[in-house]
Amino acid sequence: MSAPLAEIIEEGRRLRSSYDRATEDGLDSTAHMYWDELCEFWDEHGPLLLRVAEAAVEMREATKFYFGRHSIESDADGGSVRLANATAAFDAAVRGGRP
Repeated sequence: MSAPLAEIIEEGRRLRSSYDRATEDGLDSTAHMYWDELCEFWDEHGPLLLRVAEAAVEMREATKFYFGRHSIESDADGGSVRLANATAAFDAAVRGGRP
Protein backbone atom coordinates (compact mmCIF):
# COMPACT_ATOMS: atom_id res chain seq x y z
CA MET A 1 0.00 0.00 0.00
CA SER A 2 1.20 3.47 -0.84
CA ALA A 3 1.87 6.20 1.69
CA PRO A 4 -0.84 8.83 2.21
CA LEU A 5 -0.90 11.37 -0.59
CA ALA A 6 0.07 14.26 1.72
CA GLU A 7 3.22 12.36 2.75
CA ILE A 8 4.09 11.61 -0.88
CA ILE A 9 3.69 15.27 -1.81
CA GLU A 10 5.83 16.40 1.13
CA GLU A 11 8.58 13.91 0.24
CA GLY A 12 8.54 15.07 -3.39
CA ARG A 13 8.78 18.70 -2.32
CA ARG A 14 11.64 17.92 0.07
CA LEU A 15 13.60 16.05 -2.60
CA ARG A 16 13.03 18.75 -5.21
CA SER A 17 14.05 21.48 -2.78
CA SER A 18 17.22 19.59 -1.82
CA TYR A 19 18.06 19.05 -5.49
CA ASP A 20 17.46 22.72 -6.33
CA ARG A 21 19.64 23.91 -3.42
CA ALA A 22 22.47 21.57 -4.39
CA THR A 23 22.26 22.73 -8.01
CA GLU A 24 22.25 26.41 -7.04
CA ASP A 25 25.26 25.83 -4.75
CA GLY A 26 27.17 24.10 -7.56
CA LEU A 27 27.36 20.80 -5.69
CA ASP A 28 27.25 18.52 -8.72
CA SER A 29 27.74 15.21 -6.90
CA THR A 30 25.11 16.10 -4.27
CA ALA A 31 22.71 17.29 -6.96
CA HIS A 32 23.27 14.03 -8.83
CA MET A 33 22.46 12.07 -5.66
CA TYR A 34 19.21 13.99 -5.20
CA TRP A 35 18.37 13.54 -8.89
CA ASP A 36 18.75 9.79 -8.43
CA GLU A 37 16.45 9.98 -5.40
CA LEU A 38 13.91 11.96 -7.41
CA CYS A 39 13.99 9.28 -10.12
CA GLU A 40 13.41 6.58 -7.49
CA PHE A 41 10.60 8.69 -6.02
CA TRP A 42 8.98 8.97 -9.45
CA ASP A 43 9.37 5.23 -10.10
CA GLU A 44 7.57 4.50 -6.84
CA HIS A 45 4.95 7.24 -6.73
CA GLY A 46 4.63 8.55 -10.30
CA PRO A 47 1.76 6.25 -11.34
CA LEU A 48 -0.30 7.26 -8.30
CA LEU A 49 0.42 10.95 -8.81
CA LEU A 50 -0.65 10.68 -12.45
CA ARG A 51 -3.90 8.96 -11.45
CA VAL A 52 -4.58 11.70 -8.88
CA ALA A 53 -3.84 14.40 -11.46
CA GLU A 54 -6.18 12.77 -13.97
CA ALA A 55 -8.92 12.49 -11.33
CA ALA A 56 -8.39 16.13 -10.34
CA VAL A 57 -8.86 17.27 -13.94
CA GLU A 58 -12.07 15.25 -14.16
CA MET A 59 -13.26 16.69 -10.85
CA ARG A 60 -12.51 20.23 -12.05
CA GLU A 61 -14.49 19.63 -15.22
CA ALA A 62 -17.39 18.36 -13.09
CA THR A 63 -17.29 21.50 -10.94
CA LYS A 64 -17.35 23.67 -14.07
CA PHE A 65 -20.44 21.80 -15.23
CA TYR A 66 -22.12 21.92 -11.81
CA PHE A 67 -21.37 25.54 -11.00
CA GLY A 68 -22.25 26.57 -14.50
CA ARG A 69 -25.78 25.46 -13.63
CA HIS A 70 -25.86 26.44 -9.94
CA SER A 71 -24.68 29.56 -8.20
CA ILE A 72 -22.19 29.40 -5.35
CA GLU A 73 -23.99 30.74 -2.33
CA SER A 74 -22.09 31.72 0.77
CA ASP A 75 -22.69 29.28 3.56
CA ALA A 76 -22.21 29.48 7.32
CA ASP A 77 -19.07 27.35 7.51
CA GLY A 78 -17.28 28.99 4.58
CA GLY A 79 -17.40 25.87 2.41
CA SER A 80 -18.15 27.86 -0.72
CA VAL A 81 -15.18 30.15 -0.13
CA ARG A 82 -12.96 27.14 0.48
CA LEU A 83 -14.20 25.51 -2.74
CA ALA A 84 -13.62 28.73 -4.69
CA ASN A 85 -10.08 29.00 -3.27
CA ALA A 86 -9.34 25.35 -4.08
CA THR A 87 -10.63 25.85 -7.61
CA ALA A 88 -8.42 28.91 -8.10
CA ALA A 89 -5.40 27.00 -6.74
CA PHE A 90 -6.07 24.08 -9.08
CA ASP A 91 -6.50 26.35 -12.09
CA ALA A 92 -3.22 28.11 -11.26
CA ALA A 93 -1.40 24.78 -10.88
CA VAL A 94 -2.70 23.61 -14.25
CA ARG A 95 -1.17 26.73 -15.79
CA GLY A 96 2.14 25.91 -14.08
CA GLY A 97 1.89 28.53 -11.38
CA ARG A 98 0.87 28.94 -7.80
CA PRO A 99 -2.24 30.70 -6.54
